[in-house]
Amino acid sequence: MRERKFLAGLGTIFIFIGIFCFKALIYKKTFKEETEISTPLKNSQKALLIIVGIICVALGFSLILRALKLI
Repeated sequence: MRERKFLAGLGTIFIFIGIFCFKALIYKKTFKEETEISTPLKNSQKALLIIVGIICVALGFSLILRALKLI
């Protein structure tokens, strides 16, 4: 019982990490003050975010499926 909850919780955390990686890719500047400076993402950083996001979401779903399989 304890192992199933742990796997499901860990899978959920990985899914949220993947979602936040994809959310960081489509971030839009919404500052009202022009004093803050934000630098755009480089292409290598975008590729890294995409790869990490896909891996985290896939790992999360696989952990949740493994937890459901143990039930």
